[in-house]
Order: sequence, then C-alpha cells, then structure tokens
Amino acid sequence: MLQQEEPNYEKIVEHCNNVLEASKGNVKALYRKGVACYHLKNYEEALEYLQQSKQNDTLTRKYMTLCKEGIAKQEQELRTAYKKMFTQPT
Repeated sequence: MLQQEEPNYEKIVEHCNNVLEASKGNVKALYRKGVACYHLKNYEEALEYLQQSKQNDTLTRKYMTLCKEGIAKQEQELRTAYKKMFTQPT
C-alpha cells in the first residue's frame, strides 16, 4: 500500500491498527503506521510508532529525523500564531 502511486494513508493506518490488534508488537505494522502518520502530518504519533518499531535502519532513522523536524516546525508556527494573537497593532 505504501508503494502505490497515491497512497491512502488513512487506510494504511486503519490496516495497521487491525494488524496491531491481532499482533501487538508487529514491527512492520508499527513502521508502516509511523510512515503513514508522518505523511498525515501527525509527527508526534509517527515518531512514537517508529520508535516502537525498534528498527535501526537508515530509512527509519530518516523518518524519525523528519518527524522531529516536523514537530519543531509545527511548534514554531504555533508560537508565531500566538505571538500575532497577543501582539497589539500599532
């Protein structure tokens, strides 16, 4: 499913949830759910699943780094939005 031209990441998460219900520590399902969550911009959840997959390959580390960058970017955007809300116009 991750290899399709236009993957349906919501569907991938759903399938991974089904697998994880039956096999709680399934490494492939944890990894694939992490990747799908990343593409859905759920960076914190993605990072959690990628860490749970305990895979130490280059691609997993890459996605973990991308998740951390995504989290930092979202936090910066949130700080900027709050700053604009509470800054009085001059």
